[in-house]
Amino acid sequence: MSGKHNRVRALFEDATPHFAYIHCRNHRLALCFAHLLPQFEDFKKFDGLLLNLYLLLKHSSIKQSIFEKVQNAYELRALKLVKAAVTRWLSHGKAVQRVLDRYEALVASLDAIYLRKQEPAVRGLRDELIQPNVIATMCFLADVLQSTNTLQRILQRARLNFLQIPIEVNKLLNTLRSKAYQPIEPPTCYFAKLNDFNGTASRSAGVRFRSRSYEEFDIAKFNVTTVRPFIEALVKQIEEAFKIPEHLKGFTAIDPLSFPSDATNLLDFGKRRN
Repeated sequence: MSGKHNRVRALFEDATPHFAYIHCRNHRLALCFAHLLPQFEDFKKFDGLLLNLYLLLKHSSIKQSIFEKVQNAYELRALKLVKAAVTRWLSHGKAVQRVLDRYEALVASLDAIYLRKQEPAVRGLRDELIQPNVIATMCFLADVLQSTNTLQRILQRARLNFLQIPIEVNKLLNTLRSKAYQPIEPPTCYFAKLNDFNGTASRSAGVRFRSRSYEEFDIAKFNVTTVRPFIEALVKQIEEAFKIPEHLKGFTAIDPLSFPSDATNLLDFGKRRN
């Protein structure tokens, strides 16, 4: 569709010099994350961890049954893990939240599954899941995706005012910029629960991982090396993805929400150039 040489976009541009191509905004937002993954190794690894956890339980009714029974033992409603689609980061938000909401039960389930068959792959996933840096990445990404998913839901509305998209994008960018220096914000914030998650990981780690407990995890360093660079790069990606062509900005003049509330000023609306 969007290729500049032999695709549908190119055919339209050849026939209509003033043709304006607008990419799917939801897909654009998803691509912002996809483009960042190669630049941040921690997030790339975690993306693979999400998929491997899902596949481990998805393709084994026995392992899924163990996960359900452990959740019941913790007096939780038995839920399945969510698949994180490659190009749909709304699903990534749900997948990360599901892992965090069932974190203790999931770690205990991986222990039970490993004891059953001694599979190295299961032990590897379990060991990776209790790493302090992975937990911090998971919590931070859950909070970021919770913010971006708000915009995605707006873009998916059946009746969407396209002229309001820049306003919603600016709201998201301001929220993301605030997270660069204050990643812990109430009321719904997984990053504020790092102590709880790492406490669970420490109790589950055993002797092998005692030296990597949360107490030795440098949250200030994580903010400097991971949080701020990721936010800055994501903001740039979103700004570029939602850039409006100059000749389309004029359509804001016909947006009813921009009309003056005072009827006496309505006659002069649009006569003066801003």
